[in-house]
Amino acid sequence: MRITVDKWRDFCQEFAGFFQHINGSLECTDEQVTFRSPVNRVSTHLSVFRNGEFSATMPLHGIDSKISEAIFNVQEKSVQLLGEAVDYTYRVPSELQSK
Repeated sequence: MRITVDKWRDFCQEFAGFFQHINGSLECTDEQVTFRSPVNRVSTHLSVFRNGEFSATMPLHGIDSKISEAIFNVQEKSVQLLGEAVDYTYRVPSELQSK
C-alpha cells in the first residue's frame, strides 16, 4: 500500500495496521507515529513525523531523513520510505514477526 505523509490520518492508520502483528509497541500522536521493539528483543525503531522527517534504527545502523510517501509491504514485512533525496527500506527483523 502506497500512501503519502500529507494524508496524515490515513498514513497513521496504515502504519498502525502494518505493525499490529509485530512484537513491539506503537505510539500514534498528531505529530508522529512510532514503532519500537521490546527492550529484551532486537533493538529497532521506526518513527515518522507529520512533516515527513523520519528516524530509523536497526542493530547495525541508523538513519534520519525526510520522506513524502511510504510503501507498506505486509508480505515482505517491509516499509519503503521515499523522498526527494532518500529511498530507504525498513525491514522488520524476523525475531519480531510473531507477537
